[in-house]
Amino acid sequence: MKFESKFDIGETVYYWSVEKVKILFGRIEGIALWQTEDKEPSWRYGIAQIDPKKYQPILALREQVPEHLVFRKRDDVFDFCMKLTEDI
Repeated sequence: MKFESKFDIGETVYYWSVEKVKILFGRIEGIALWQTEDKEPSWRYGIAQIDPKKYQPILALREQVPEHLVFRKRDDVFDFCMKLTEDI
């Protein structure tokens, strides 16, 4: 069985931070495949937040992010957030 992730280590991405409840920009530092007995496998990414002034990863600010909350384009994150708030 072959598994392929949508993203690669070292790739810069936008992501929805569940911890901080906002959109952040970061770099993927690690990739893991999670599977439980009753669910399909899912990818999780260890993402280090990027300092916008220096454009360097802040390694102390790492977060595990599920694949459905990681985006290549900033507009994709906004589309995701708009869908979340449609029924509110």
